[in-house]
Amino acid sequence: MGRPRWRAEIRGEKEELEALCRLFADGPAQVMRDGDRYFLTASDVDSLQDAGAVRDRFAVWLTRLNAAGFLKFNGFRLASLGAVFETAPGGGDNITVSPAPAILVLATPALRSFLDLHPNRPPMMGGPVPIRVAELPPVEKWIGVADRSPDVDVALRNLVASPNDWRQLYYVYEVVEDDVGQPSQMAQLGLTSPEDIRRFKATANSRAVLGDVARHGRVEQAPERPMTIREARTFVVSLLAAWLHWRSETTVAVDEVNPDGT
Repeated sequence: MGRPRWRAEIRGEKEELEALCRLFADGPAQVMRDGDRYFLTASDVDSLQDAGAVRDRFAVWLTRLNAAGFLKFNGFRLASLGAVFETAPGGGDNITVSPAPAILVLATPALRSFLDLHPNRPPMMGGPVPIRVAELPPVEKWIGVADRSPDVDVALRNLVASPNDWRQLYYVYEVVEDDVGQPSQMAQLGLTSPEDIRRFKATANSRAVLGDVARHGRVEQAPERPMTIREARTFVVSLLAAWLHWRSETTVAVDEVNPDGT
């Protein structure tokens, strides 16, 4: 197979880039390492002619990949889009676009365990119990459902935009609730529990607990066990991963019943 027409350099922390390289070694979007640099390619990009459209599509894919990393490892230092390259007739590269650098923080224990490549290693004597990589959700297999369910991109985009913002997390929750139905239906499908939904919503809406970052300006009674922002993020990440899994299975089922798209 020849070199893809379009490649986008992606920039970020080495652990995150290496994780993306391993998670997305094949499929409609791929991340590959070339020396000490990492590049994103996508099968639906090579047919595009306009460099702006190419960059926009790479941005969509990178948001999905960042979100997959966030869901899989419960935290992810976001990669950013670097220069976009078009393969020249002679085999070299023409640089088409350059972006600003990213600002990133620390890798999560789950990500470090993933890069350690010991999925079922027992704990070391006297050491901490390692995170079992085999138990991490295979979100990289579900992310493609976004092409068939537009709400998925909306949820992923808002998760990575500000994962420590109560209002942003609530927005992601509402996307899922709107797609699935009432909270009781979400619980019935096994996506989350009624108690977690109640605690999350009560906390997010309570100015008595959150002050100015609450969703509501009126002072509501504080819940008995309000969530911390860390608990809220874990709740939304787990819910979103479960929804992606459910959506990928239901979408595949519909595609099998109606293979012609009707």
